[in-house]
Amino acid sequence: MKIAVVGDACTDTYVYGLCERLSPEGPVPVLNQHCQHSNGGMSLNVFHNLCNMIDGNHHIDHYSNDYHIMEKIRFVDEKTNQLLLRVDLDDKCNRISSNAISGIKINKYDAIVVSDYCKGFMTDEDLINLGMSSPISFLDSKRRLTKEVISAFNLIKLNEHEYKLNKELVDRFPKRFVITLGSKGVMFLNQRYEPPKVLQTYDVSGAGDTFLSAVVSKVINKEGMDTAIKFAQECCNKVIQERGTCVYKKDMD
Repeated sequence: MKIAVVGDACTDTYVYGLCERLSPEGPVPVLNQHCQHSNGGMSLNVFHNLCNMIDGNHHIDHYSNDYHIMEKIRFVDEKTNQLLLRVDLDDKCNRISSNAISGIKINKYDAIVVSDYCKGFMTDEDLINLGMSSPISFLDSKRRLTKEVISAFNLIKLNEHEYKLNKELVDRFPKRFVITLGSKGVMFLNQRYEPPKVLQTYDVSGAGDTFLSAVVSKVINKEGMDTAIKFAQECCNKVIQERGTCVYKKDMD
């Protein structure tokens, strides 16, 4: 099976250090930096997760902006894991080209996964074209959706805030939506899936990307949504126990 992951991407950088005093210039903590590390974020995180979740019989391509330009830098106290500050560099990116969309259509992917962080990479028209270009299409979007965009995708993943933003349309097309509710679990077709027990939560950054990837990995193998959601919850439970934007790996089990 050929799969395309499409969406805006960034670099997630984490700067870790210790905060042991306040600045004499103002009531702000002073971070003594010890280390930093970077990972691919947003749609690139979806791509890496999906590559780790499916077997070698599938081919996956990634279409995105230059993720090195857009960067999210998080400053974290390593003792408490408290996020002190996030700095976003170049928070917008150029729109995907019509040639890229045409190339996706020509390649005839069996499934398309669209990770839309609403940074300017895609318009509603682009989302519709992408969703309609594949037999199976998935969407995770931060924008206010339209009926036309919803109709173009088989399954759309939203978090609780995004659900509230699109509630009227979600309630009209319930079969197309899976809603993640954080510590309250997951909703699909009015069924609540309770979350698995979490021993320690270090960082929820990128957990939505992991959830989307896990659901996709099961659905494309023709497994039911019940299995897909429970697997996705278990994967998220693993990655949030790690620091930073963590990619799921099978040896976490």
